[in-house]
Amino acid sequence: PRMLNVVAGAGVTPRIGLRLGASFAQGTFARKTEVRDQSKGDREATITQVESEWSFGYTRIAGEWLWTWREAAVDEAYVHGGWIEATQTLTPRIFTAVRYDDQRTRWTLADGRARVEDYRRVEGTVGYRLTRDFTLRASYLTRKGYVVFFWDDQALASVVFARKLK
Repeated sequence: PRMLNVVAGAGVTPRIGLRLGASFAQGTFARKTEVRDQSKGDREATITQVESEWSFGYTRIAGEWLWTWREAAVDEAYVHGGWIEATQTLTPRIFTAVRYDDQRTRWTLADGRARVEDYRRVEGTVGYRLTRDFTLRASYLTRKGYVVFFWDDQALASVVFARKLK
């Protein structure tokens, strides 16, 4: 169903290559008819986020951090986390990139105990621009997801098709 949410954001570019931004959102994310325990009514959420990007030469560094609060079945859930990514163009056709994600979620279980779960992810990528529209990518990704206590390693490959709309 449609739900009213208030969203506001602003950004500034103090100099070429540097961008700073922030946003705020608040509103209903689930109607009481969508959740099992309907005694609390509609569920609300608030999200605050900051971001930045710095580009110079053939390098781009970008990232964001967010703070989220939302009503949950027992109490409230809080999430804070973000990511940072660096991309380096080596030649007109070859680039590398690395990304780190970090997130922490805190909520209350039905028995009243507090629970905290961490999520971490690191990915390294090498890309080759085959044509204007096609890019080949190879990546290594390792992550520790929610409710697991080990790091999961993956090798990835992709063919990316991208074309700007006119």
